[in-house]
Amino acid sequence: MPHVLFICTANYYRSRFCEHLFNHLANQQHLTWTATSGGVALELGSDNVGPISPFTIQGLQARGVPRPAAFRDPRQVTEQDLKSADQIIVLDEQEHRPHMETKFPAWTDQVTYWQVGDLHVATIEDALALAERKIKTLIQQLSGLSERHDQNTCPTTKPQPDESDTAAGHWEFCPRCSARLINLRCKFVCQRCGYFLSCSDFDA
Repeated sequence: MPHVLFICTANYYRSRFCEHLFNHLANQQHLTWTATSGGVALELGSDNVGPISPFTIQGLQARGVPRPAAFRDPRQVTEQDLKSADQIIVLDEQEHRPHMETKFPAWTDQVTYWQVGDLHVATIEDALALAERKIKTLIQQLSGLSERHDQNTCPTTKPQPDESDTAAGHWEFCPRCSARLINLRCKFVCQRCGYFLSCSDFDA
């Protein structure tokens, strides 16, 4: 299943809000995408109390997001997290780009940067409201992408490739459900069943 990776500093406040809100709204929209989150500099959150910010919990509750039985602890982003994500969103370019350049230099310019500031530059209300708007826009974009591709595929009959399909390559179609695959960075992803094909799985 394709997923979005949200990254902030210590995976305590902003990225956790985005993860839970995205999954809540995506579920409402019957979108196949899910979200995960992590921190690019977990060591900077050593003074944080508890597994998640109370501001995040309050912000999610105010938006009707169900609270899980327990929240996991913050987690450090790894190279594997970046490789496995279909979209990577870093919450504040000014704050987090330096950390990306230090820890994941090869990924610095392969991510999407938002401008959702931390508590020292933005109020809780403004930061969470901005994140919410951006998440809703992202879900609309992903939903529209999924709908356009579903309209061009048949759920029961495998499409017969025409001359242009043959030229483009057989990997354009999902071997499980025959939907057309979407090219996302170094992956071909099926919006219908979640199958994906990495660029390392085939030769150009």
